[in-house]
Amino acid sequence: MFEINDKLQAYFEAENTSKDMPSKNHSKSWSQMVISLSKYRKQYDIYSQLSINLNGWASIPDICLFPNTKSDWLHDEIEVKSPPILVIEILSPTQGMKELTEKFENYLKNGVKSCWLVMPLLKSTMVMNGESEQSIFSNGLLKDTSLNIEVELSEIFE
Repeated sequence: MFEINDKLQAYFEAENTSKDMPSKNHSKSWSQMVISLSKYRKQYDIYSQLSINLNGWASIPDICLFPNTKSDWLHDEIEVKSPPILVIEILSPTQGMKELTEKFENYLKNGVKSCWLVMPLLKSTMVMNGESEQSIFSNGLLKDTSLNIEVELSEIFE
């Protein structure tokens, strides 16, 4: 019988799990999205790579928005326990869609109002909200009607 040694087993396990390894296009679409959303900074706080824990489920979204609050620079939060209103994940070349759609289901189940999946390769963004509605935007204006937020896609994928 064929036995796999520990190093080979670890290699196979690593190869069979998708890992979020941001690429150049991932990074650029992230920064362009943050810049585009900055017009809403008086209404929403924009965070990147924020550790959140929603009812015991931990995640670190690429970008998330919370209603605007006064910052407390003296007392930091290592892990935020309240749900953001918007979570934005950017699909990296090494990630699987199934992984991200499962994350979106968890986000929505735990109080997030809307989730966006930015797909740099397709120059498209999918919007999902709590009513299980999905829309895909490939050009023009991305409109999230549940949050009244609009982003010009040409600003993201220029």
